[in-house]
Amino acid sequence: MRRYGKSKQHQPLPLVGMELFMNHDGIPLAFDIYPGNKNKQPTLKPLEKKIIRDYGLDQVIVCTDAGLSSKTNRKFNDLSIGGERVRSFITTQSVKQLPTYLKEFALDSAGWHLAGDRKTYNLDELDKKEDSGKVFYKDRWIKEDFSGRKMRESAEPLEQHLIVSFSPKYKNYQRKIRQGQIECAQELIRSGRYKQRPKNQNDPHRFIARNRMTEEGEACTKEIPYLNTTAIADEEQYDGFYAVCTDLEEMGVEQIIRISKKRWEIAMSFS
Repeated sequence: MRRYGKSKQHQPLPLVGMELFMNHDGIPLAFDIYPGNKNKQPTLKPLEKKIIRDYGLDQVIVCTDAGLSSKTNRKFNDLSIGGERVRSFITTQSVKQLPTYLKEFALDSAGWHLAGDRKTYNLDELDKKEDSGKVFYKDRWIKEDFSGRKMRESAEPLEQHLIVSFSPKYKNYQRKIRQGQIECAQELIRSGRYKQRPKNQNDPHRFIARNRMTEEGEACTKEIPYLNTTAIADEEQYDGFYAVCTDLEEMGVEQIIRISKKRWEIAMSFS
């Protein structure tokens, strides 16, 4: 079972993978152990089938993070029998990986709402103090294959409810974290310890670029490192945004966001 794979702690040691199913109250229901070099996405379906069988469940709503939100897993959990919903999903959706037209929809400053309020808000007109603790949202139904692959003519598109939320407080938190990483990148440049490749999406090395050409475009041996402001600006445009996808039609946006939030609250308790 111990195999070399991708570690969140970046430890150069053999790993053993584990996936855990919990209910809404954080009580473990079932788990799966698999080799550390195996993709975790295929572990969801067999484990979920086991839970449905062992517990005799008539209806299941699976809430997952982006790591388990493959198209295959979404399709598996989009099931109705005789007009009754049997399996459903609520899953994290990366805004960065959305098709261009949906990314533009998600990042557009106009057309936002607050729960229980009919007013429409523009993110560019928010009050920094009064609106700092609020969570705004916008949503739409879509039929989309996020993999970018062309669908077969006989294949039915998966209809999903895309819900995007924006939190000024979360935006400020992300900016604060990134500022620390930028300062670390600047120190790496000053000290000359900038040549290491980024280990993950939070590594300060991702903000360091290098120029190996002269002004005339000729190759040179001297390397000039500098802070990549383009990479920083590209990341900043997503600050404060969070998205989920679901196939649930009867459930309101507020409840869906509440369920998704419960997922990471439970995950934090196992940290």
